[in-house]
Amino acid sequence: MTHSLQRKAAVWARGVEHVSAWAAGLCLTLNVGVIVFAVVARYGFDVSPIWTEELARYALIWSVLLAGAAALRRGEHMQIRIVVDRLPPRVAVVVQTFRRLVVLAILIFMTVMGAYYAQKVSAMTTLAMNVSRSVPTASIPAGMGLMVLQYLLILLAGPAGRNDTEVVP
Repeated sequence: MTHSLQRKAAVWARGVEHVSAWAAGLCLTLNVGVIVFAVVARYGFDVSPIWTEELARYALIWSVLLAGAAALRRGEHMQIRIVVDRLPPRVAVVVQTFRRLVVLAILIFMTVMGAYYAQKVSAMTTLAMNVSRSVPTASIPAGMGLMVLQYLLILLAGPAGRNDTEVVP
């Protein structure tokens, strides 16, 4: 693989990380803002808007799933390396390659099934906000799709695509 392609993939991986982190941050800010609004409305004005709990929950779900791509690049997803670290180097490479393929397959599966599910529930609406159930469930293919993209970019970029010191996706 050429260094030019690796550099471009590394730049794109950084971009996906930043977009993912900012989008997750905005969703988390919305979550906190809605919760604060609900508390003030309830205890300050004796009004309890029913939609606040639902919006806060969906904003948190979106936040977590969008943050996955940034966490992936930073090496912040959980790994158990005790076995791999004790294997001979050649065997460890085979095990790591297999692990990468399994992770990628699961992410692709979750993206496809999440999109299918989001489409399947599009006719239903949420109880409080009365919006399509596709709005909250679209977070699954969006988040998993970003992680697929990020994972592929990290693999293309090699070590330059990661924002960590030890963890190898």
